[in-house]
Parts: sequence; C-alpha cells; structure tokens
Amino acid sequence: MIGNHKEINLMLIDDDKQFLDLNQAMLENASEQFEIKATTEQEDVVDEVESGWVDAVVSDFDMPGRTGVELLQDVREIDSELPYMLLTGRGSEEVAAEAMNADVTDYFQKGRGNEVYTEIARSVTDEVEDYRRLRTADILTDLVDYHSEPVIVVDDEQNIAYANEALAEVTDKEIQNIVGEDISAVNVPEVEGELSNEVYHETLSQGSSIVHNIWEDDETKYHLNLTSVSGYDGTVVGTATSM
Repeated sequence: MIGNHKEINLMLIDDDKQFLDLNQAMLENASEQFEIKATTEQEDVVDEVESGWVDAVVSDFDMPGRTGVELLQDVREIDSELPYMLLTGRGSEEVAAEAMNADVTDYFQKGRGNEVYTEIARSVTDEVEDYRRLRTADILTDLVDYHSEPVIVVDDEQNIAYANEALAEVTDKEIQNIVGEDISAVNVPEVEGELSNEVYHETLSQGSSIVHNIWEDDETKYHLNLTSVSGYDGTVVGTATSM
C-alpha cells in the first residue's frame, strides 16, 4: 500500500459498473490516501471538477457516446493542469498516440492484474504532489508580489521557494541567490537569535505565527512573522515588517 500522507480526492469513471466497482476497490487497497468518488456518468466528473473537490481523474477510454479523451477536453477547459489518467482495454499505438496528443497525464492498459493498480496509485500520488506544488506556487506568488513589505515563501523541505523584490532589497541579496537556499539564507550574522530550522519546525508543529528578529541596520530593525499556510503541505509564509 502506498503512502500515508495528505488525502487525495480521486474521481473514477467507467461505463461498466462492475469494472468501476472493481477499480475502486483495487485503488482503495493500493493507497490509503485515496478518497474516491466513482461514477458511470461523465457529467458527474465535470461537476466535481468544477466544484474544486477533485485532485485527479482516472477515466476509461471506451465509453458510449464520448471517449475518455473527449471528456478530458471538458476537464481541461476547467483546469488545464489537473492530473488525468486514462485506462483502456486496447493496447494499440493509435490509442496511446491519441491519449498523449490530448495531454493525458498518464496512460494504462487494463487486464494486467494487480500490478496496474499499483502503477496507477503511484502515478496519481506523484502527479497530484506536483500539481499541488504548482498550484501553491501560483497562488503564493501572486500573494507575495502583492505585498510591498518583504516576504518569503518557505516550502516543506525548508527551502526558500520564493521571495519578492522588497525582501531582496532589505537583505541586500539578489532574489536568485535566495530562492532555493535554506531558510538561514535570510539571516544577518550579527543579529542575535538567527532564524533556524528549529524555529521553522516550531511554526509548523504549532500551526501558528511567531515573530523572529532577523535584520537590523543603523536606523531600522525588521522582524519576520512566520505563518503556516493551511492546506498547502507544510508551506510557510514569512512577512517582514519594520519596527
């Protein structure tokens, strides 16, 4: 069984109810992260994607009326980056080419036993992680750029994922020399009580904001307010203000 991290909302569709139930049971067994909604109706998939509930879709290829690739086109109009996996009973190169050309995230052939469900579970988990990182980056970049005060975004690996121009100006460092570095990169050596990994972990564990003094010059002292961002997998935003 794969993973025990944050829940993944998975939308499953197949016109064959018996096969749909089998897929749901096997995928739930393959990963304890999955919260699955299963349906035989394409409209249900579109509605759930529009609601924002869905983290990934696993769709059959051959369905009455419209194929899984045609359903993908509807999904892409709502969310161009949502992970979308295609299952097919046919293994032809033509089907594979159609799937890839339609921007399917991944493609799997039915009838290969339990192994295929492990592969699907792993692919969904990896792709959703990337999707969430991308979505988080887009949202937080907009948030950071909006602020005139110095701001950093720290990811779940304790590295600075983004910093705005105001922060670069205060620390007298180029943004490209800050992003990707450990959070200690924003410290000024002579300032007592440097920002540390321990402080970062404290913020995450408490789920609250803490204030930490990090910059000081002849006229101004700055403090950094670290806040854990709810729903974004360990991301922390730090906003610096003058005192």
